[in-house]
Amino acid sequence: MLFSNLCPCESGKDFSTCCEPYTSLLHKVERLDETVLLSWINRYSLPIQDSFKKKASTIVFRISIYADIVFESLYLLGFRLFRHDQENLDESFRAAKHNIMLSLFASLSCLSQGLFLQSGSLIRCCIEDSLVLLDLSEHDSQLIKFLSGNYLANNVLKRVKQFIPKNFLRWYGHYSANFIHFGPFHTAPYIPRACYPDNYVLGSGLENLLLAMYMIHVVLERAHFNQLQKPFFWISHNKSYPEFQENNIITQYVHNLQKEIYLKFHPDKREKGYSYTSKTYRAK
Repeated sequence: MLFSNLCPCESGKDFSTCCEPYTSLLHKVERLDETVLLSWINRYSLPIQDSFKKKASTIVFRISIYADIVFESLYLLGFRLFRHDQENLDESFRAAKHNIMLSLFASLSCLSQGLFLQSGSLIRCCIEDSLVLLDLSEHDSQLIKFLSGNYLANNVLKRVKQFIPKNFLRWYGHYSANFIHFGPFHTAPYIPRACYPDNYVLGSGLENLLLAMYMIHVVLERAHFNQLQKPFFWISHNKSYPEFQENNIITQYVHNLQKEIYLKFHPDKREKGYSYTSKTYRAK
């Protein structure tokens, strides 16, 4: 059998005319049949995703049912009536919600590959983006800055905290302190290819996705309150601002699914053949 000199990049070309000139620039004289990035794709990422599907497909499906409801009801809505640049605002609002949706997809993709910390970072971005839309809805001064290209998301939580449930402040702080900023999760001793037997990571990652979907729903519904006939979370009562009502079918659905996640991936469960961390990754 003749030795194949096909390039390991899988281009189908001969190595000498494909990637060898690049390797020689980096003084790599030996033929490279494996590199760190391609190894991640071929040896680790795909097998971890297969394991994730086997263990988590039911929970992901139930979160996805909820996500369908959220985006079907809120995705196409534009900005509240405004005297200037209505078309531009509508397009910008929908584009922002589109990016929130794509970031959720990216978060799920990371989680399916064992990248728990990176999944949480994307979730925090989704939540902040939804808070920005609420900020623009409630503050004309911030909206003017946005229209002039001078809007900054700095202190957005401070500007909108009166419009969201108090426990959202704590959740937002959890994702900021532990995922976006350097914290204890950054030094947690787990590696992606071993994380799915570790229920601390899998259960917490799925719960993060669920809670993110819930927070985004609540915040976007508040931003679009005057455009909705039957909001789930907000009631006006003829007051200046709508009041948050937690007792509804959506909150019950989320609570039930949280319990299901906890039972299915209990943090105290151990499987033979794996080593486990003593850390917990759940939002308190």
